[in-house]
Amino acid sequence: MIKENRQSSIVTKMAGKQLRLLLFFVVPVFVLSGWLMVHGLSGSYRERAESAIVNLENGKISLAELNDETKVRYCIISKNKKVEIFNNTRSDVVPLFGVIRSLRFRHENGQASLIVVDRYPLLYQGVEYSVDAHIDISSHLKSIISSQFMVSIIYLGAALVFYRYNTRQLQELLKPMKKMAAILNRMTVNNLHSERLDILGVSEEIRDLSIVCNEMLDRIESSYESQKQFVSNASHELRTPIAVVQGYANMLDRWGASEPEILEESVEALCKVSKEMQDLVEKLLFLSRHDRKTLKLKREVFDMKEVVEEVFRETEMVVAERELHCDAEEQVIVYGDKQIMKQAIRVFIDNAVKYTEAGDRIQIACRKVRNECEVMIEDSGIGMRKKDLNRIFSRFYRSDDVRGRNIAGHGLGLSIAKLIIVSHSGRIHIRTQFQKGTAFTFYLPLHTD
Repeated sequence: MIKENRQSSIVTKMAGKQLRLLLFFVVPVFVLSGWLMVHGLSGSYRERAESAIVNLENGKISLAELNDETKVRYCIISKNKKVEIFNNTRSDVVPLFGVIRSLRFRHENGQASLIVVDRYPLLYQGVEYSVDAHIDISSHLKSIISSQFMVSIIYLGAALVFYRYNTRQLQELLKPMKKMAAILNRMTVNNLHSERLDILGVSEEIRDLSIVCNEMLDRIESSYESQKQFVSNASHELRTPIAVVQGYANMLDRWGASEPEILEESVEALCKVSKEMQDLVEKLLFLSRHDRKTLKLKREVFDMKEVVEEVFRETEMVVAERELHCDAEEQVIVYGDKQIMKQAIRVFIDNAVKYTEAGDRIQIACRKVRNECEVMIEDSGIGMRKKDLNRIFSRFYRSDDVRGRNIAGHGLGLSIAKLIIVSHSGRIHIRTQFQKGTAFTFYLPLHTD
């Protein structure tokens, strides 16, 4: 109901503006039509006045004979000396509204008279004169007023008809908007994928608006599906360790006190599972802070070479069956969050360890390339197929080859690493070959003073 009121108010406002524009021209139309009628009705008397002035100039009549005309009176004044030689006009005639000198008004004995004043040149007895002819059209005043009234009524009627017609036309134009509002109003998460605005049979402006709304709905649907998939995947990843914890807790409840071997196995398993759950929860919290725009980076100037060497030494301490190499010989100064960047490098190295076997080679390199810092983590592991390249940074994504090998992981590491690199204005390049190995290379801008 609110939407209908808003729509009708828009229609009324637009039609009202056009009606006010039409009414603005009422006075000019009224004045113009009145002027035309006045001059039309005084036409016969004007011809008579012109004829009398021509006869006076040619000597066919005298000044005294001008008094014989009752409907036309004259005032003759010399142009140079401003001397009046003849005047039979009424002194109580005043300009209409005090300013319109070509129309004059006289009120006598309760009767109003309307007088049209025309000016003519006159050459009389060798002297130039100016003649003001006062034409009395009082007998036509009633017809003029009635005609003006009819003109006003017709004009106002036409304006109202136009207003009604324009209102209906505007309502027709806004019908697609009302339909759009109805479609958007009944949209829910259940029919978000099926409802879209119609772009056929509407005006160009409405079509453009519908296309923009449909694109917005597509983005909302995509975001909602991603969020729903994220929640589903997170629930699935948490369900397995929780089931393991419950299983070992039940085992401890039954036999833990009397069976030392069961107690030791359960405690060891619970510690391992709890650590995995902690790692998963921390990753989920990281992604959540990023999505809510609350992830804060403690930026500083640091040497990426030192970070790479530090992560390499930590990897050497816990990984003994891989052939590890590090190539970082020069300082590479960047500006960013040192700890979180260390976390991103650790993600790439952990992936390299997980997807390689004993004896495989893992190489870490850090160098300057033009105006960028290049960090590369390359391995000779299982590699990836081309179909997986576009999805490896999606949350919880794991390829079929990885799932078939029962390799531990949640599919969140690379998505987190990408967020970290992108937040530092960086970019990632991947080079891979199935069963041959993979090289992740990311680039960051160098720090400049």
